[in-house]
Amino acid sequence: MKLFIKDDCDFCSQIRVNGINVKTINVNEESYEGVMPPNVPLLQFDNYYQLADMNIINTIFDEIRKYK
Repeated sequence: MKLFIKDDCDFCSQIRVNGINVKTINVNEESYEGVMPPNVPLLQFDNYYQLADMNIINTIFDEIRKYK
């Protein structure tokens, strides 16, 4: 999974990634060379399915933590 965020995004700062194996990508970093996502935070799965809602992303992460 990949989590796309921005520095100046209030919603991005509310994502709880502790205990989750997710690659966090800050699209504001100068080294970022990918396509700019239309919305952040954006969670992208390995099959390229994407979710762009802070509450849904946090709910998924909470469920993953419950079963670890």
